[in-house]
Amino acid sequence: MRAISLYALLGALLVFVAAPKIAKRWDYVLAADAVGLAVFCAIGAAQADRLGAVPMTIVIMSVLTACGGGVIRDLLVNEIPSIFTHDLYASAALLGGLIYVLLGNFGINSEIQIAATVSSALLLRTLALKYGLGLPTVRSLPASPSTLTKRYRKDQKTKKDD
Repeated sequence: MRAISLYALLGALLVFVAAPKIAKRWDYVLAADAVGLAVFCAIGAAQADRLGAVPMTIVIMSVLTACGGGVIRDLLVNEIPSIFTHDLYASAALLGGLIYVLLGNFGINSEIQIAATVSSALLLRTLALKYGLGLPTVRSLPASPSTLTKRYRKDQKTKKDD
C-alpha cells in the first residue's frame, strides 16, 4: 500500500513540475490520443465481436471503448471532453466501428478488419485535428433548455387564464 501511495505522489509531483512543458506541446498529446482512440476503437469492436454481439452493439462498444480514455484525460486537465465539442472525436470511433462491422459482413479476415478499423478512425481523427473539421453546432440558446421550458409553460398558463 505504501508503494502505491508513493507512486501516486511521485506521479502527481511529476505532472505538477512538467505541466508547463506538456501544455506547450499539447498537439503531441492530441496526436497520441488520436492513436489511442483508433486502437481502442478496434479493441472494443473486436472484443464485442468475439463475445458474439450483434452489429449495433459492436459499433456502440467500439465508440464507448475508444472515447472513455479521452473523456478521462480531458477531465483530469480541466477541459471540456472532446466528445462534447464539435470535434470529430466520437465520429472517428463510429466510423471505425462501422468499418469493422462492414468488413465482418463480407467475411474479411479479423486482422484486416482491425487494421482497417484503426486506419479509418485514425485517418478521420487526424484530418479533423489538422484541418479543424467538426460537426455542425447548434447556435447558442438564450437560456438553458429547462429555463426556456419553464418560461414556455408559464406563458401558456398565463394565456390559458386570460
